[in-house]
Amino acid sequence: MSSEELQLLQQMGAPTPGTEQYEDWLDQSLQTEILVVAWIFLVLCIVFIGLRFYVRLRVYRRLLHDDYWLTAALVFGILSAILATLAVVHGNGRHMPALSEDDQSAVIMWTTAAFCPGILFLGLPKIAIVLLLDRLLDPTKFVRVFLWGIVGISQASFICLIGLLLGRCNPPMRLWDQNVEGECMDIQVVTNFAVFAGAFSAFVDVVLAVYPTMALFRTPMTLKRRLSLSVVLGIGLVGGAIAIYKTVLIPDGFGNPDFSYHSAPIMIWTAVEGSTHVIAGSMPVLAPLLDALIRGNNPFRRSQIPDRAYDQFHKDSPDLSSSAYSQGGAAERGGSYGDSQVDILQTNEDGKEILGRNEIRSPTPGPGEILCTNEINITYERRAPPMEPLEAMVRGYDYHTWEN
Repeated sequence: MSSEELQLLQQMGAPTPGTEQYEDWLDQSLQTEILVVAWIFLVLCIVFIGLRFYVRLRVYRRLLHDDYWLTAALVFGILSAILATLAVVHGNGRHMPALSEDDQSAVIMWTTAAFCPGILFLGLPKIAIVLLLDRLLDPTKFVRVFLWGIVGISQASFICLIGLLLGRCNPPMRLWDQNVEGECMDIQVVTNFAVFAGAFSAFVDVVLAVYPTMALFRTPMTLKRRLSLSVVLGIGLVGGAIAIYKTVLIPDGFGNPDFSYHSAPIMIWTAVEGSTHVIAGSMPVLAPLLDALIRGNNPFRRSQIPDRAYDQFHKDSPDLSSSAYSQGGAAERGGSYGDSQVDILQTNEDGKEILGRNEIRSPTPGPGEILCTNEINITYERRAPPMEPLEAMVRGYDYHTWEN
């Protein structure tokens, strides 16, 4: 073994070749952990997305933009898991000296390929979460610009990181095939930018988790509901903690010559972080389902779900007057209506004028009578669309939609 190879093994942290410790080191493997974690968490994401669509279509009666963003994130998560599986087949999770030359090239290619959709897997749910918070909490213009600004910067950094991973070498094949002539960017540049992107992503996760709690504590509602909604809307804080831990692993994973083994923890935690964000983005939408389970109802029985959600909120709505309801179907359409009352100003025996209602005869004044017409115009507003269950809970209404 040449001195260069020995020096490379030392950089990898390998024991002295030819010893029993070295053989044990070569046998180390994280392949099972990669496959189990990646696919189990992916199945959890599929379950939560399925429940999300169930609630949207059965209760909310429609899909919104955040549903599509989370679905796109799930697609990238599936693609990342497939590419990670191919990387494991070629040796990801094992030490580089234990792999053949062909497997060493293949593991670099497939691992790098798996990172790219994995980055989008943990990035796109942030857009869905901001869309949800923007709709539910109605933030001020400054807060709205701030939230969208930090999420936009985070997405831009992720896209740039993907570009650096794929374009670090010229030609790109030089990245995994050392026999191809070309040059590559210093890996430290990619590592530093990856640390920045990961740290900023963790910051965004914390902001998106803390902001709902601050907003809800300014909303008039019971403490129990405030705490429960804060937990549901702030579960992304777990993803932020995972992002911080994963970011700490990046320098050793990207910069170590033993790339196939030291990149495995990053791949594992990328799958966990992305899945956590998808679940965190789905939990608020599942609040009505959780509420039904807590109440002891079966939310999957059709009889438990009324045809119209939150009818009682229309009755409590301040923009509808009682006069609008008194006109029946007219209140459904919106607009205005009028009614005329024809009164006859009559003169009694003392010569005093009195106002009386002429109910049975034609409104034609007789001798000594004056025709008086009063017009009453009532203007009313169009009924607002049904309030979404989660929005109603955030605004402090009692939830009865899942009850018989």
